[in-house]
Amino acid sequence: MIYNKKKTIFTIIASLIFLISPFILHAIGIKDVLVIDNISGLKHSIVIVTKDKIEYISVTDFAYMFDGYLEKKDFLTKAIFTDKNKKITFNHSSKEVLIDEKKIYLQSPTILIKKNLYIPFDFVKRKWAEELNVNVEWKEKQAILILNKKKERKIEKKITEEKKITGKEDIYGNKEIFYTNTERKKENSSYGKYRIKTIVIDPGHGGKDPGAIGPTGVKEKDITLDIAKRLKKLIETKTDIRVILTRYFDEFVTLKKRSDIANMNKADLFISIHVNASFSRIAGGFETYYLSAQASDDMARAVSVLENGVIELEKDKGEKDYDYTELILADMAQNQFIEESIELAGILQRIVFMRLRIRRLKIKSRGIKSAFFYVLKGVTMPSILIEVAFISNPKEERKIKQDYFKSITSKCICDAILEYKKRYEDSLGFTR
Repeated sequence: MIYNKKKTIFTIIASLIFLISPFILHAIGIKDVLVIDNISGLKHSIVIVTKDKIEYISVTDFAYMFDGYLEKKDFLTKAIFTDKNKKITFNHSSKEVLIDEKKIYLQSPTILIKKNLYIPFDFVKRKWAEELNVNVEWKEKQAILILNKKKERKIEKKITEEKKITGKEDIYGNKEIFYTNTERKKENSSYGKYRIKTIVIDPGHGGKDPGAIGPTGVKEKDITLDIAKRLKKLIETKTDIRVILTRYFDEFVTLKKRSDIANMNKADLFISIHVNASFSRIAGGFETYYLSAQASDDMARAVSVLENGVIELEKDKGEKDYDYTELILADMAQNQFIEESIELAGILQRIVFMRLRIRRLKIKSRGIKSAFFYVLKGVTMPSILIEVAFISNPKEERKIKQDYFKSITSKCICDAILEYKKRYEDSLGFTR
């Protein structure tokens, strides 16, 4: 009897050691890393995971760092970089990688952590950097990753006897122009100062935060990301404005990080895209908000409560509730941009009123409103929050699923930005 008890205890201990040992032997370390991208002039953060003394980054962060997007199918994950004409395919738990049609092998196989694919960080620092002709500087102690262009050859090009410019070709065949002192003075004039150069577009919600959900299961996070990507493409096609998204995939991004992305990249405009919801199934329409400590009406206050609800998901990350004093301070900080925010909101609502009626989409314009939104609280530039329709309205839910609606909506926002840009630059920043 005593022997059987000892045997049972020994079996339990052995089982526990068997279960725990993989976690001890294969402990995972996590490190937040700041990425300073001197090629695109961006700053953002990624996570490096260490397992068995090997550093990995997620394929999502890899695509995000180099401005690509992902396609997933079974055990294959393809990262596509359209502006670099590169496609790279990873296989789960494999060393084999395809860069376009060229097969290479990683030093360590890819791994899965919580259903996410991770690739060896060494591949990014060396092989991929070599593939793009980029210098990757890794400061391990400071947890900083710096991306720089490699040295490029300079080409002297004679324009006239009086004027010379130096053309510099980058690794993708694009040419940057360095002007003479006369041209540089023109660029640094008041016109150069009051230009819209960078816009941050914020697709609302994402990841574990689906946002509002329609009667048939349509999720706000999917609609906002689709519209944001369409808007980015439109703006970049029509202008030389640099457009940054706060998320490029279905991932959870805290409200603070969204505003940090805009501030770190010195954006000239911040636009947060959302889809509305109401207890009333007949409520509908398109409305635009600017930040204010005081809501313009009860409906506006209800919308802000709905959109600010994500803060509950962030509390495990050290976020805290905001008190009324903070609302007042945020309102005061935004006062210097209030006129520009209202100007942009007004242009957008006018275009929406005309465009959506003409296109027979029957989405009414609900006008400009004010409320307190956490996502607008921390940004130091003109900012608006857009509610493109009501996902709780069965008729509007059907419309927002359509490519046609998303295309028209993104074009309305783009045209509003272009009109605002022209007014802002022509009036030297709305100075009187």
